Amino acid sequence: MRSIAALAIALALLAVPAAGQSIDPTAQTFLNYLQPGATLGTYTERLRQEFRQLDADQDGVLTAADAELHDAVTRTQARTMAAMQLLRADLDHDGAVTADELRRYLAYERRGQPGAAVAQSIEAEVRRVMAADKDGDGKVTLAEAMNAAEDATANRYNVMYGLPARVRALIALSRGHDGRLTLAEFEALGAEQFRAVDADNNGTISQDELNAFRRRQAEETRHKLEAAREAKTQAECVLPKASDAAKIVVLSTRRAEALSRVALGSQDVVTGTGEIRIEPGDAPLYLVVITEEPTIWRVTGAVDRVERIVGAGLSNMAAKTPVNIAGGTIMLEASSGEARKADMTPLIGFTGVPAERVSFVARTNCFKAFAETKSTDAAAAVALVRRHGGKEPSVVVGRHNAGAFVVPSGTIHSGYDDKTQPRLTIVKEFGTLTLRGDTNGVVVQTGPVDLDEDLARSRPGGVVDVDEKSVVAAEPVVRYDLLPSLAGLMQLQNSGAITRNKRGEFIIHRQIRFPAGLSDHSVKFLLLHGVPLPQGDTGGVTVISEDTGQVIRFDRR
Repeated sequence: MRSIAALAIALALLAVPAAGQSIDPTAQTFLNYLQPGATLGTYTERLRQEFRQLDADQDGVLTAADAELHDAVTRTQARTMAAMQLLRADLDHDGAVTADELRRYLAYERRGQPGAAVAQSIEAEVRRVMAADKDGDGKVTLAEAMNAAEDATANRYNVMYGLPARVRALIALSRGHDGRLTLAEFEALGAEQFRAVDADNNGTISQDELNAFRRRQAEETRHKLEAAREAKTQAECVLPKASDAAKIVVLSTRRAEALSRVALGSQDVVTGTGEIRIEPGDAPLYLVVITEEPTIWRVTGAVDRVERIVGAGLSNMAAKTPVNIAGGTIMLEASSGEARKADMTPLIGFTGVPAERVSFVARTNCFKAFAETKSTDAAAAVALVRRHGGKEPSVVVGRHNAGAFVVPSGTIHSGYDDKTQPRLTIVKEFGTLTLRGDTNGVVVQTGPVDLDEDLARSRPGGVVDVDEKSVVAAEPVVRYDLLPSLAGLMQLQNSGAITRNKRGEFIIHRQIRFPAGLSDHSVKFLLLHGVPLPQGDTGGVTVISEDTGQVIRFDRR
């Protein structure tokens, strides 16, 4: 006896193709009938059978009318199937089915199959079928079931891969481009396919020839897809053309050395700030600025020389998405759909330059920040600028961190003195640490980190106030209520919201919001009795409850 599951199938008939499935109906039409041992004669006969199946009105020509007839019949079959299956569960014979009737019928049909899995499957089918109840009256009528089945058939798999799609794909191959494909044309196309596979021209297809052809086709398809993706990327990574007189300057850094008092896009984004100083001169400048972390660049000096400044930000708003947690918020990884949307929102901004002279690269993956000019990432960036800017960059400079760029000379100013600033810091809270070899430039730090010293070390440019109204950016600019990173901890400590014990742990005295960007510092907190849970980004944060002595788990609940 057929299950009411058939109704669920009808309501979602061919709704979702298999994961990763990518079918070329035209290629499949020919390859499906190419088998080892096939001759041109047997292959042609198979194609004739296929043509007869596709020629719905049997007039000897494939046209749009055949596709429409296939489509109409498929819809009718789906509606009929849905109606038949619905009536099987219509126990009170009123022409509609309720969730209770479905459960009773499914339980009857599956009697003798006890177990939790069966009960779960019944509930899953009930949910699928009752989704057709569009008026919300608790019943699925014949009309609702039939309409749902037709919608699923019309909008999903059948349109892409069914008989109508195969007819339309073949019509498109007509050499006359007149919307008609005759049997003779179809056979001629098949013969071409046969000869393409028959590498030794002996009139018979071998298994090796078929395998080799499929490998070639797969490779060609892969190259076409890669070329299409590359073309799409290039189209979305377009930069404005530079004028003939302009000098192109490419600047790149992973992070600016100062914190901004205003944020790009969200309070939960750590936004840095740096300076671009324009030296006096006559030649107009075309600047391409690549920054890995969210950054607001303050353009100063002879800004009238700036013909165009292009911002390429590698960070975006979909890297994280806020989720409410017990009165607070954390940031979770975004879905692929959100990530694609975020390609259009680079977190980079500028002050000091009129908005009409500022452009942003649309996608965050067009450029990669580079710290060395002799590197693959730098070469790729220069090539892209050359292609779209229309000329070779005159100056290309990069550094891992930067306080200020001076252009067009290409000088980089930094709060770090390379001769004295440690390249490596090792934090040792307890135990024995042994260092062997050259320890120049290595600092071993024991005990709790001092907030002032650590902030100065991580952001030697300090905290810089930026007028949010003057920022030109692709995302809204908001002033921080609480500064990010260690600067925010200092604010909380100065306000008395948190204090610090001798071990360097922070004691939370009243409800707080965690500053953004603590994930780089691994900070530990003790939540005192009666204090509400903190809000904000919990990345890199460990919170111990005084009541339980246990770590508080921040999750979706």
